[in-house]
Amino acid sequence: IDENKEILTKSLKEIIVAKTKEKEVLIHSKVLERKEQGLKINKTLQQKIKEVEPYLSDTFYAEYEELVNEEQELNQYLSTHYFIEGEAKLERAIQQNNKILARKAYDDFLAAEEYHYEDEEQLESYLDQSYDFAYIYYHLKADAFGISYDWDIDKRFDDIENLNDPWKYIYFEKSVDDERIDCYLELDFKFLCFDTQTSEKIEYFEKEIPNGTETIVNDEGKEEVITLYETVTGSVNIKTFTKTSSWRADLNVRSNSPNCKLSDTTFRASFEDQIEHTILEGDQRAIPSNYMGMNSSSLMCDDDMAEEMLEEIYDDFRYYVTRN
Repeated sequence: IDENKEILTKSLKEIIVAKTKEKEVLIHSKVLERKEQGLKINKTLQQKIKEVEPYLSDTFYAEYEELVNEEQELNQYLSTHYFIEGEAKLERAIQQNNKILARKAYDDFLAAEEYHYEDEEQLESYLDQSYDFAYIYYHLKADAFGISYDWDIDKRFDDIENLNDPWKYIYFEKSVDDERIDCYLELDFKFLCFDTQTSEKIEYFEKEIPNGTETIVNDEGKEEVITLYETVTGSVNIKTFTKTSSWRADLNVRSNSPNCKLSDTTFRASFEDQIEHTILEGDQRAIPSNYMGMNSSSLMCDDDMAEEMLEEIYDDFRYYVTRN
């Protein structure tokens, strides 16, 4: 047991010496990220000492206490730095009406919280203030002049306010104070286009099928019953109906603040449906079974195709707003 303790003690000492050298270089750097890396090493060493404490008792008590004190000093330095940075960015963000900068201020305050900034009440106030100010507000109106899908469009876009984006909010066709809005968006749905094309081809089939039996005398002089075959032919006239549709929506953007980063664009959607109808001629025994019963389906109706395309435009619009 004593031998195992000696091995464990020696091993941990070597780790502490090596990692301490690396840590000291990092925490005395002027680069903030390197100080953070040094703090991570500090915490790793503390964890290693705690893990062996049940076996080595207080062998590394002094080293552990030194690491704890160092962690507190680094936390104080980093939290204060991030708080001061966030405070300066938030002040500039409000002066310049720059919501992107307010997001960066919010991130700094989160970092200050991570490093246990001492004035929790003040920090919480700044977190709330920067978060609220960083929100970009859009007002969306969707029009479909000349077509009968206004209700469908309004119904689909009614939940666009739930963007699942922590920094953006869309008011859909609601009355909102103009000063609150950063971007006015108008989505202009153009006419729907439908087209149906028909093509035709004929496929021919030939097959040998049993047609009775015959008794013969084989080469050995014995009677043998053989199956007789006949060749039957048939054809399939295949008519293919292809229905295509397309829909376009133009997005017009009017900026109401420097935070509106969107620009005019166009969303396009298309959909295709295809069915086959067959006419069987000749002897149907020659025709493969997969050609049977192909006439029960019909082409998708205009409304269903419009619903598919509306969903595509809706998804593209959401992606555009959240990614810009």
